[in-house]
Amino acid sequence: MIKGYVDFVGELHAAGWAYDPDAPDAYVRVEIWCDGKLVTTATANEDRADLAGNGIGKGDHAFRIAFAETLSPSEQSRFIVRARLNDGVAVELPRWTVVADKSSGAPRALSPLGPACDVDQRPIFVLGSVRSGTSVVAQSLMLATRYRGNQEGLINQLIASLDGAVELYYDQNEIDIVDPRRDTMIKLVPRQYFTEGVAALFVSAMRQLFPDGLWVDKTPGFRMISQASRFAQLWPNARFIYMRRRPLENLVSRRRKYREQAHRESCELWARCMEAWSQMRPAMSGRALELDQLCVARAPDLAAAEIGALVGLDREEVDILAATLAAHHPEQTSGDVAAALDAVELGWTADQWRDFDEVCGEWMEHFNYSKDQDYFLSDRPDNWFKRV
Repeated sequence: MIKGYVDFVGELHAAGWAYDPDAPDAYVRVEIWCDGKLVTTATANEDRADLAGNGIGKGDHAFRIAFAETLSPSEQSRFIVRARLNDGVAVELPRWTVVADKSSGAPRALSPLGPACDVDQRPIFVLGSVRSGTSVVAQSLMLATRYRGNQEGLINQLIASLDGAVELYYDQNEIDIVDPRRDTMIKLVPRQYFTEGVAALFVSAMRQLFPDGLWVDKTPGFRMISQASRFAQLWPNARFIYMRRRPLENLVSRRRKYREQAHRESCELWARCMEAWSQMRPAMSGRALELDQLCVARAPDLAAAEIGALVGLDREEVDILAATLAAHHPEQTSGDVAAALDAVELGWTADQWRDFDEVCGEWMEHFNYSKDQDYFLSDRPDNWFKRV
């Protein structure tokens, strides 16, 4: 018998979980119905830590369904969510409710803080390691196109910290939630109320800052990269540009700007960014562009055309973007950003090369990077850019 709940139904999406204890490794199909019509379907196969903690399979039985159109309060109230396994009988999932008044026993659902995703916003997230061309791409987009933003983002990265705080708190207080002998208020407020609330805060903030929905967030570093899939949930029409750069040039540039940073630390920060992006890349299908800094420096027309295709720029914007990429070099620390270095010219010590090969070697090979002025190990069609 299928079990589950609809934890949330809002203007833009519904979320919950569905699970068949008799088939714990199978995934249930979820159907959204309104006024007798099938609206959309999804599979309850997303991970949620609280489900795993409460013995709901391995925890991968949650669902989140984005609606094509905003739902009115009336439509939200008429929604029915059904779940079925394979061709079995559909089971209607109850909605999560709380008891507002114990004396009357009248159930009342908690009201969400606001929409937890925004399909009207079309942000561009420029991701990558520091010293990899994130500044030139983000600032050129703001100078040459309708997109607006700031030289640095640094705010949406906070989402992970708040999400983590909610998850940690609920995990630490799990006994007060699952023990039927305990009468606790925390039982009445599921963690989804706060995770959806965190999302609502950032959705609201960005909508107020950028009412037209066109904005750029440039926040380099692996922590931001690792949240790409979360950003895609909040803003389903977001696009992502991952800027990469060979570690030889990246480390030399880091050394010029961050003189106190140790060589091995610089290697590790570069490698963590490449690893984080490699992990995020499968979830970015159809919405991301991987772009090498050398492509921007040597072929700005090509870089602009690929960016334009990703985010839907018109021909005039693409032309202006290409010219801006060619002329605008913020935070440049060397005389020739288009130059490719040769390892024999760097003068690194044996210890520095040992650290470099140990930390960066795997990702050098993965991204086809060489140690000489050829820059790449071999000719590949995705050397300069890759449509994800």
